[in-house]
Amino acid sequence: MNLSRPVQHLHRYFDEIFRCTFMSETFKKISGHGAFPLAIGILLAATGSSAMMYRFVGLLICALWFSLDVGIWIAKANRTEFWKHWLFCATTYLWFLFAMLAMEGILKTSLADERNDVFQNLMLQHSLISGSEDDPMRTMFTVKNNSHYDISRKHQLNCYTHLAVSMGDAEVSNISSRRLPVGWECGLIPRILSDSILSHGGDGQSEDCLGWYNFEKAGGTSCADVDVVFWYSLQSQPDFDQEKKFRLVAYRGKDGRFQWLEQPVDKPGSFCEQYIPKRPPPR
Repeated sequence: MNLSRPVQHLHRYFDEIFRCTFMSETFKKISGHGAFPLAIGILLAATGSSAMMYRFVGLLICALWFSLDVGIWIAKANRTEFWKHWLFCATTYLWFLFAMLAMEGILKTSLADERNDVFQNLMLQHSLISGSEDDPMRTMFTVKNNSHYDISRKHQLNCYTHLAVSMGDAEVSNISSRRLPVGWECGLIPRILSDSILSHGGDGQSEDCLGWYNFEKAGGTSCADVDVVFWYSLQSQPDFDQEKKFRLVAYRGKDGRFQWLEQPVDKPGSFCEQYIPKRPPPR
């Protein structure tokens, strides 16, 4: 069996393709020594992550275009028959490998952009329940999804109390809480799927996650330092859990009414420590 004959056929087909008038002249003029596919890449980069599929197709076109350009150069070069084919295959492999790596980078960047858009556009609103305007522990907290992407059913709102002090001597601290079922012990709340997604453009979830403290039985609230914690994942990325915190402190204003003021989330200690009543030292 003559092993050189298939190689000779392959060499002939290679030369027929890459030395033909269209490839060696017309294609080279269109290509402009790589300027045309480079222009395609620049235009695709300017489209942004919203046109991700077009960017993927454009990268594959660029990889194919450069491979054909290299094939024309190899066909004209003074190379042995064997190395022409292997050199063309190796460069083609590298071009498409670069394209796949670029596609992976684009995909990761696009997914990160989606997560960042949702995180930046999660907005917190709060309002006192009618009839309880003098008790901040009866506040209804609402997180709204003002982003461009939907949040999956994996979302939940709860409150972490750094410190809450009543007008009497009652206080609670370092408790994660929401409206708890009867008989449920205080502590960490398990993450539970919601009944529906949070659509983009303003859909929201509300919880009165502090009312169960019942501070009205202890003379009302003096101060409350709370993190409103929203756990969620995007509908397009359900396995990527995220969390956003809002830290709020309730103070009584000069008019006697409470107001919630936003504070730095990572500040150590509590803004309500000064409201803890001083107790006499034990005898």
